[in-house]
Parts: sequence; structure tokens; C-alpha cells
Amino acid sequence: MLALAIPVLAGALYLVLAGAPSHYPLVNCAALAIALVWIMGGRGPHTAPSRHLLAAVLVLVMASPLLVGPELTSTTGDRVVRWFPLGAIALHTG
Repeated sequence: MLALAIPVLAGALYLVLAGAPSHYPLVNCAALAIALVWIMGGRGPHTAPSRHLLAAVLVLVMASPLLVGPELTSTTGDRVVRWFPLGAIALHTG
């Protein structure tokens, strides 16, 4: 769990020090807390077909912003699409 917590907490600290909106590090820490609770007590798929199905669904979720998400263009002209619109909020697929 430390392998997950250390980079998330370091990223949250960076967001605070870099002046990001205050809810950014809070959202990251809340996602970390949910993940740690799931790791400690949750159950994942136990059969090969269910693991493959879960992997396929997660790949589709990660790719879905390319079809439905808002698009930004970076200063170098690169297309940036990472968010999935969910009502009034936009979720990062990562």
C-alpha cells in the first residue's frame, strides 16, 4: 500500500506547493483512501474470464474520452483528451 500512497501523497503535496485549486489534492487523497480501503477488504475477480472482462472494461473506460470527452490543444499543438464528462463534473480516466 505504501507503493501506492507515496506517489499519491507526493503528488498532492506538489499540487499544494504549486498553487493548484485546493480541491485537487483533496480529490486525490480521497481516491487514495477509497483505494486503500478496497485493497484491505475488497475482493477482485477470481477467475480468468472475469479478470479479462474487467481488464477490457477498464481499457474501454480509459479510451472513452477519445470519443466523448472534452478536448484541449496544448501549446505545442498536441491534442489532449483525458476527461470523461459525468454530469456537471469531468472525471479523469486515470
